[in-house]
Amino acid sequence: MPSSIRAIENKTVTEGDNVTLLCSASGIPSPTRSWIKVSGGSHTHSDVLVLTNINRNEAGEYRCEASNKCGNASETASIDVQYAPEITHISGSPTLNKGGPSDSKLHS
Repeated sequence: MPSSIRAIENKTVTEGDNVTLLCSASGIPSPTRSWIKVSGGSHTHSDVLVLTNINRNEAGEYRCEASNKCGNASETASIDVQYAPEITHISGSPTLNKGGPSDSKLHS
């Protein structure tokens, strides 16, 4: 019997959290399972993917693949990592403030 995989839920987490995804697959003979990060190609040969202390660089699509001699199956889950705002760049020109009495006059 060819491999089949139960649908996997997408996850939204906060940076620093732990995330666990389970690849529940069936088939006869029992399929081998692995997780692959779609954009990065990293591989985990297990039915469980554990990301400890997740960071924003680990956000993205993860694919579970199951295979046996009768065929292959795959399901994809998305992990969205939310994080606190941070200032990445401040731009502008310097301001020169002389502040002397002759520099500004109020006319009435």
